[in-house]
Amino acid sequence: MNIVVHGAAGRMGQVLLESVADAKDVHVLACVDSSGAKGCLPDLAAVEGEVNAVIDFTLPDGAMRAVDICEKRGWPLVTGTTGFSDAQRERIAGAASTIPIVAAPNMSIGVNLVFKLLNETIRVLGLETEVDIQEKHHVDKVDAPSGTALKMGELIASARGQKLDEVAVFEAAPGTHEKGTIGFVSLREGETVGVHTANFAMEGENISITHEAFDRRIYAIGALRAARWIQGKLPGLYGMSDVLNL
Repeated sequence: MNIVVHGAAGRMGQVLLESVADAKDVHVLACVDSSGAKGCLPDLAAVEGEVNAVIDFTLPDGAMRAVDICEKRGWPLVTGTTGFSDAQRERIAGAASTIPIVAAPNMSIGVNLVFKLLNETIRVLGLETEVDIQEKHHVDKVDAPSGTALKMGELIASARGQKLDEVAVFEAAPGTHEKGTIGFVSLREGETVGVHTANFAMEGENISITHEAFDRRIYAIGALRAARWIQGKLPGLYGMSDVLNL
């Protein structure tokens, strides 16, 4: 399988390249990075040859460039980029009518199991609980809350029959917002890979569901799994729940 790593000079791009070295069925056809880093093409449009999947870990504008080129070339796209605007999400959905796209805020297998647990938890608890989501990442992470934290909030809100943008309260410490809303707290500390906790406070008891990442390789492993899975798929917008059959 020939892949193109888009954002190859970034944190995740470097980890992905290290992980590919252990994958005998994967060949890196090209590395692309807008920084012009050594060994990288400056733009995805410069890639030549048979591409089985583009794996993108960049910033929203970079991911939009990947969407444009992949749509024109008919290349499957796997993107773990976060921080998209509503308009950018619509653009991704539009391109998915032409090519298969796996777009996931977090490609960790563990995190996606947590997503499933959240659905089951809120299905039982409903609105009669105070929900808080806290996420912690390294100091260089730009978007806050993280894409994973927002996905957690979206799942909880949807299970309650709500829309996240109507019930989200940002930078709200536990106990400072009304029941039925969802509080978010974002922390940036050192080299923290990623910690996400959803807390459900009830009368007389408390449930916390936490995922902590210690190694970025978990995201690379998930991205490669998605790239293998997307081979031969029809155009459409897929998530890691599809890849993992959750």
